[in-house]
Amino acid sequence: MLLYRGDKYYNVATEPGRFWFDGIRAKSFGKGDPAYIKKAGLLKAIRQHIHHPGKADVSYYDATDFISFSTDQARAMYWVSDKGQLLLTTCSEPYRETRYVFRMDIPDNDLISRGDGIYMYSFVCNQALRKSNVAAWQGIEIPYYTNCPLCQGGLGHQILLVDTVKYLSINRKVESESDALKLATEDSEWLVLPNDPLDHGSRSSSVQRADFWSVETYTVVGEKRDPMYASPMV
Repeated sequence: MLLYRGDKYYNVATEPGRFWFDGIRAKSFGKGDPAYIKKAGLLKAIRQHIHHPGKADVSYYDATDFISFSTDQARAMYWVSDKGQLLLTTCSEPYRETRYVFRMDIPDNDLISRGDGIYMYSFVCNQALRKSNVAAWQGIEIPYYTNCPLCQGGLGHQILLVDTVKYLSINRKVESESDALKLATEDSEWLVLPNDPLDHGSRSSSVQRADFWSVETYTVVGEKRDPMYASPMV
């Protein structure tokens, strides 16, 4: 299965410019309520992520645990180019890129079904892929992060994946969930939920650097960034 996600450097909620070291981050990174999905229920949380007409919906969406992907590469390119309005140019110089297309390549046989379009995927991270998030430290080793406690301990990492069209088709109960289904269908949307266990019953908010995902980097005309900063100065 191939999944695609478009994002941009100036998205301060996900800060994709930090992918070099941090991996793919959800909006919940450093904020949000790790117990929200358990309290609100999976259906409500998925609906709020996809369709958020009310203040409470927006509040969760702004700190969502989920990361949106699509099975349609063209749809990812549509979003990363501001709905097709911008012309992207491939960027080969690290820390100069401003647009990103993340690509997950997961063998179907490695997905464990949890029913209703929900799947679990376990993986081992690749610490050798981690690099500095900024140009200032490029080429300098960071010795404290050469080993991963989870992988060394035999647990590895875990993400949950939700085929939102299938899940909402089976579980929708109210009109707002029908609206979410319509939007999910337009985007061929899948949601990725980082699910590494952390202290005090919380979970991780990022997908660690690993061999099953990669990123293509781009720039657009007139859009610049400072390579010394992993996220924009706001």
